[in-house]
Amino acid sequence: MQGGLAKVDITPQVGVDLTGYSARLEPSTGIHDRLFCRALVLSDGVTEAALVECDTLGFGLEYTRQVKRLIEEQVAIPAANVMVAATHTHSGPASVFLRHCGELPLDWLAEFPGKTVEAVRQVTTQAQIEWAACWLVMMSGHRVDSSYATDCDP
Repeated sequence: MQGGLAKVDITPQVGVDLTGYSARLEPSTGIHDRLFCRALVLSDGVTEAALVECDTLGFGLEYTRQVKRLIEEQVAIPAANVMVAATHTHSGPASVFLRHCGELPLDWLAEFPGKTVEAVRQVTTQAQIEWAACWLVMMSGHRVDSSYATDCDP
């Protein structure tokens, strides 16, 4: 199995509303940490799949479908083989509407699908992925055998 990683900066401009806290009344005043969209693409030589993870609070269903469709059209990874996830940061711009949690930055949102596709497209470094399996006797015996001490036992 082959795999590769890439990331694209999705940090918005200073001054956008941040989301996730209804008590936050002011827009952003600076950048402490950059926000990224990261892509992991895996291939067994026949089928490719992508996991795309973005530093946002979350995504709506239609927005997710749009991003998956664009990846399929522009990178040729089938939408059914793409997973889009969010880190659920409360320190980023509003990516979904939440009442009293900031205005949606429409300019940033309009650019976002393209940046997500770009993260998948940039995956060029290929690594060989290998794994092994073995049987561990009594690895979690304390969870099924009451004669073993648990983490809470003195």
